[in-house]
Amino acid sequence: MTFLQPVLLWGLLGVIIPVIIHFWYQKKGKTIAWAATRWLTDKTSLQHRGIRLDEIPLLLLRCLLVILLVLLLSRAAISWLDQTGQTKRVHLVESGERVADAFKFEIEEALKKGEQVFWISKEPVALTNSETVPPLSSGLDYLQQSINAITGKGAQLMLYVGNSPGISLPSRIVVPADFQLMTTVDSTYNRAVNYFAIDASTGLFVDKQSGILKTGDLRENAGATKSGNGPVSVLLEYKNQTEKKTVRAALMAFSEVYKIPFMIDEVASDNKNYDWIFTNDLVTNTDKSTAYVVSGKQYPGVVPAQVISVGDSLKVSSSEMVREGRLPEWFGQQFVNRYNLSQPSDILSGKQLKTRFVSMDSAGQQSSDHFGKYLLLGFVMTLLLERWLSLKKNVTQTYA
Repeated sequence: MTFLQPVLLWGLLGVIIPVIIHFWYQKKGKTIAWAATRWLTDKTSLQHRGIRLDEIPLLLLRCLLVILLVLLLSRAAISWLDQTGQTKRVHLVESGERVADAFKFEIEEALKKGEQVFWISKEPVALTNSETVPPLSSGLDYLQQSINAITGKGAQLMLYVGNSPGISLPSRIVVPADFQLMTTVDSTYNRAVNYFAIDASTGLFVDKQSGILKTGDLRENAGATKSGNGPVSVLLEYKNQTEKKTVRAALMAFSEVYKIPFMIDEVASDNKNYDWIFTNDLVTNTDKSTAYVVSGKQYPGVVPAQVISVGDSLKVSSSEMVREGRLPEWFGQQFVNRYNLSQPSDILSGKQLKTRFVSMDSAGQQSSDHFGKYLLLGFVMTLLLERWLSLKKNVTQTYA
């Protein structure tokens, strides 16, 4: 038995409540008018101070009511209610030669083991021969429909798709809990991205598979184009010392993580070109080779192309971004944009692709729903039986 809300099992401690009430009620005395004792003989004595045998069934029913209520709230599930056999592995392949060739070995092994293999289509077609590949027609338009058609209770889904430019996927695809996604990249598509050179062999670039900014060997990004190189010269042209220290600390944090060498000046040097200038003053005359970060000031009109305008001063007292410690992350994004390090938008990274699939334990959910119906029926029947016995006991005592 499994529970979808196991924390509610603490409610089982409530079983002791009917027991406590039972003993307290038996030891409770009742005040009877002296003149009425002749007519109320059955009321003149206290109830038996032990456990009356005729009340044990009622006590057990009340304890059972608490247990059933807790099981209902914790959404108990019993797997054997919906178990139809062993877990079966089902393979779903995007139609087309490129994906079929990339995973030919996996498909042939699945067929040898007698596992089911289907092509993605409006009505999934069973694959019997890896040599017969249907043309790429619907692509992934019927992916969710195919998954729903071939996966049953306890099925393990192996999905094979191609990750290519312009891939058409819904924002949310529901798959079984036991699910594996295997993708192949179109080798004819040039996925090379720009990189920022730190030294001759190391650079800063976006990883092709994860889509995460990283510092690594430039050989991992073969064929990429250099969009900048270190060291990066920075001028902190702030009048406020607190803001100057805050920005310097953020730059040092970014440098420590990504190994970017910064040369930071607090006073402008003659005949020196800066890559980045941080200032509180509105900049009108800009240099194409310099990025300007203007904080605490609003431009009355159009912001110049080289300027990054920040409405608040970069101080703890005035900037929520600084208070939450997000200034290094924000600068990293500006750095990526400045040197055009982001991955091409027409192809999804491996991490982005996996976020489209939502795993749902449908078998456990259905088992919980089915068992919940039985629990609810048992709770209602037990409650009716408890009420009937309780009323019967009261009537019997009244008219005895």
